[in-house]
Amino acid sequence: MTDNDDNIVEPNKESLWETWWNVQRSIRYHNYRHAFFESYSRVVSGLNILLSSAAGASILKVIETSDAEFAIYLMGGLAVINTMDLVYGTAKRSGQHRELRNKFIDIEKRYLAGRRKDIVSKQEFYKISEEILSIEAEEPPIYRLLDVYCHNEMIKAYLPSGEPVKQKWYQVILKNYLRSM
Repeated sequence: MTDNDDNIVEPNKESLWETWWNVQRSIRYHNYRHAFFESYSRVVSGLNILLSSAAGASILKVIETSDAEFAIYLMGGLAVINTMDLVYGTAKRSGQHRELRNKFIDIEKRYLAGRRKDIVSKQEFYKISEEILSIEAEEPPIYRLLDVYCHNEMIKAYLPSGEPVKQKWYQVILKNYLRSM
């Protein structure tokens, strides 16, 4: 055995598989969260344009008539939508999940580049594990319904004979809105 052999470890296949599985699931998870916030932000922007245009048209019409009620409702709806977007910070959250996804993708690239038929240097394996923990410390609280959904997708993609976790239809629909159910 040479000195170089000491730095090579063959972690059991389960730990290599589990590490890769968790990185893949995290990439999917953050991709879904990023897409959710991007979509939400686009809907808010569209409603902003639509409702502000409608409110402006209503105000012009109000000048001709004395019925200001419709314009007031439109402006109130617009204020509520913009307030929710501002308080919830969809643009910031979208960027955060994009950044987290990219960090996990970088880890996966390094992880796969360092592998030689399930053999990884001990140092590289520990470094990757440490980076995963650092990223997880930055993550906002996990939406468990979405996490289970991503886990089920992984099972369908990589373990076709595996049994996915049962999720009811409403849990799938609400996966980006509720942390757990």
